[in-house]
Amino acid sequence: MHTHPYTMLKESPNKLVGNDRFEGYCIDLIKELSEILGFSFKFHLVADRKYGQETNNVTKEWNGMIGEVMRGRVWCVTQEADLAIVDLSITSKRQSVVDFTMPFMHTGISILFKKPTEKSMSLFSFLSPFSTEVWAYMICAYIGVSITLFIVGRLSPYEWENPHPCRQEDQVLENNFSLLNSLWFTIGSVMQQGSDLEPRCVPDMLCN
Repeated sequence: MHTHPYTMLKESPNKLVGNDRFEGYCIDLIKELSEILGFSFKFHLVADRKYGQETNNVTKEWNGMIGEVMRGRVWCVTQEADLAIVDLSITSKRQSVVDFTMPFMHTGISILFKKPTEKSMSLFSFLSPFSTEVWAYMICAYIGVSITLFIVGRLSPYEWENPHPCRQEDQVLENNFSLLNSLWFTIGSVMQQGSDLEPRCVPDMLCN
């Protein structure tokens, strides 16, 4: 059996024979083992091009590479194969008739996730959703809008009113949009909580 990238037929313009016909991971692996353990080997492809299945439950006959290894182990005179090296799945049934080496590759569903890191909690952890720059821009925008409301309220005559409407002789006018009230109105609008203050300069000008 030749399966990429484990065992492949080598591409060459010359005619190759013997072990020189093959290349791949299994070929490199058996060569390294032969150099360490000092044995010789000769590759041949299984005749029926099968991995190995039990074909007869009574006689316990197998086909494919499993069958060649079994027949080579039982009848030494007509030995077919001493071992098979291939990307072969290890099953309990196959393991009951032949021996396997330790598997060199596992397949299946795997889930990768980042290892959680512990963060030290502080009093200002609520500021984590935004960066420092964003918080600075929000504060600047908040102060800018509040100061704009304060200035417009001071310049517009519609924001000045008599705090005691029943006393028409009083000429004292007050403006509710002080700097503190302007800041309070802006923060209430941002938090969507509302405010007792309402700007009246623009609506009054439109109505008039």
